[in-house]
Amino acid sequence: MPHRSYLQAQPSDMLQLMVRLQEHSSSVRAIAWSAGGKLLASASRDGSIRLWSEQDPLKHPLFKQSSIWNTALVWHPQRDLLACGTVDRQIYVWDVDSHELITTMFGHTGRLTDLAWSAQDDMLVSASADATIGIWRLERNSPVAQMRGHRTAVTAISLAPNTPLLASASEDMTIRIWDLKQRCLRTTLRKHEWYASSVAWKPDGKLLASGGLDQNIHLWNGINLEHLAVYGYHHDWIRSMSWHPERALLACGCKDGLLWIWDATAGKVVCTLQAHTSSVLQVTWSPNGRLLASSGEDGSVAIWTFSPDSVPTS
Repeated sequence: MPHRSYLQAQPSDMLQLMVRLQEHSSSVRAIAWSAGGKLLASASRDGSIRLWSEQDPLKHPLFKQSSIWNTALVWHPQRDLLACGTVDRQIYVWDVDSHELITTMFGHTGRLTDLAWSAQDDMLVSASADATIGIWRLERNSPVAQMRGHRTAVTAISLAPNTPLLASASEDMTIRIWDLKQRCLRTTLRKHEWYASSVAWKPDGKLLASGGLDQNIHLWNGINLEHLAVYGYHHDWIRSMSWHPERALLACGCKDGLLWIWDATAGKVVCTLQAHTSSVLQVTWSPNGRLLASSGEDGSVAIWTFSPDSVPTS
């Protein structure tokens, strides 16, 4: 077996714990910031969805409770609508202000794994363990299209910010790029040696990152999709990634509970911390970049404050 050189942790005061929310009784599978960043939604295996507000940071009130295991979460980019994907293969869309269920969407044959909502044409996109990607409109409860190409479960999706492209990660070890207008596969990226578990387009569209159970992050040119670099080996599987909205900083959460911050300009780790006692399931920067949220298998949601002055100069 080839020798692996593992990354050295980089302690830093770049991130400081603001609050740890522990009202969920089971693993928190998904978290998502509202478009303006005023609310953070969290969805758990315990069937609950909770909302957190920076204005009342010590409270984590219940929004909805059911017996269904929640697996994915996304906010509408302009409206106070929240879509939640579940293990029962359905998508529920809620009006957050009225707490009313707007619609229930069904069409997948496997659990939902990820959701994305396009600001360009009000299109909801879903990833599923059934190896397909669904395209939805609010006025319909069945998909307007399903894209097929992955051989096994689709684990994560990410919308390109300036073009009608979608990146998807899969247990088949590939990253696939889809044309959402033509609803077809554009190209397939192959570098991962095990399941690809996460994919994230940088907000300016210039970089695409993919992470996997092979403990590596691969960096791609977001325009021509040329492979640029590999970051690793992390100490355990990569579960989630998120780009800072303004800086070339990539947050990465791993199965061992560690959270890493990469400076993509310098190509180095600038911060490592123990975010959770077990697997980090999702990480996401707030829209203004001042906060980073993480959720874990330990049932907690952590909110971290970001100190830009602590970022080392390249």
